[in-house]
Amino acid sequence: MKKEIQSKNKNRNMSTNSVPKRMQSILSALTDFVVDVVGDNDNEDTVRQAMVAHQDELVTLLKANMPVQKTTSLKKVKDPDAPKRGKSSYIYFCVEKRDEIKEANPDMSAKEIIKELGRVWREDFSDKDKARYTKLSVADKTRYEEEMKDYTPPPGVGKVEEKKSKRAGPKRGLTAYIFFCKDQRAVLKDEKSELSTKEVTAELGKRWRELSEKDRKPYEKLATKDKDRYEKEKSDWVDPEGDEDSPKKKINAKKAPAKKKTKAKKAPAKPRRKSGYILYCQEIRPGLKEEHEDWTSQQVTKELGRTWSELSEQEQNEYNERANDPDESAPAPAKVSKKKGKSSKKGKSLPESDLEELDDELTDESD
Repeated sequence: MKKEIQSKNKNRNMSTNSVPKRMQSILSALTDFVVDVVGDNDNEDTVRQAMVAHQDELVTLLKANMPVQKTTSLKKVKDPDAPKRGKSSYIYFCVEKRDEIKEANPDMSAKEIIKELGRVWREDFSDKDKARYTKLSVADKTRYEEEMKDYTPPPGVGKVEEKKSKRAGPKRGLTAYIFFCKDQRAVLKDEKSELSTKEVTAELGKRWRELSEKDRKPYEKLATKDKDRYEKEKSDWVDPEGDEDSPKKKINAKKAPAKKKTKAKKAPAKPRRKSGYILYCQEIRPGLKEEHEDWTSQQVTKELGRTWSELSEQEQNEYNERANDPDESAPAPAKVSKKKGKSSKKGKSLPESDLEELDDELTDESD
């Protein structure tokens, strides 16, 4: 039976031109697996038993060769003219008390004012004090429910749009410095819990620079091992969206000279939000340059971009928030900055949905 399968496989290979390359590799691997399992058995029951016995190996084989499905995040379409949801009692409180706290504390930033509002609501207001805001909230909720009875959403609203995720593929290897940071960050935070995230990063860079060659070796070994892992996965990986039949672009095709466009005068642009990526580069670049003294600026910048893209969304958001915080100063990697008069104790933060709603409400009130 083994010879029969091999002979049929040869015949099939004669007509695989129409099969995409990524499928050819799966068919070839699957055929080899079946040939090895079947061997010289002619008994159907024996073959079935052999397949069941090797099912774990078959699953591993398919996972290794099947195209990777790209995940997508979903975004719901909203109607800007839909009835506005009812405000919570806390939102009513904030709208009423925000200006009062701002006048009493002119040096407070917007972020600090929101924190102070939360503290006053939790600690200084009794249930009796909150009752008035609760009544306003109940009335507003009733208003919203009544408006929703007469509301008909326009076509397309409420449907979910697909948003493409980042390109799939093997995850690039981490550097020795990144492995060091992953290993020592928790240790440093336990030793010096009063340090901010920025100061922790600066201190890690300082400790890496002071590390001896002997102490760096374990991290360099991890980096080498991870690089080998990446190279192997990269050689075996096939882009699931690669279209073999699509015509390739001409590399050296001459482009027609582009027409010059007359620049129209633009209105003054609104100030853009600062990028957390810039802050990340400022903090990580010194340690990276110390680790790779022979790298050019272009190589260092490319590595910073790669490691940034591998941060989780939560970690990137943290940098973005710090970059736009007026209290955050530019990082000093070689020296840990000490901030006086700032308590490291953090109060309870509001849920993200409440903060977003509060931000919208306060903006409306200021307008």
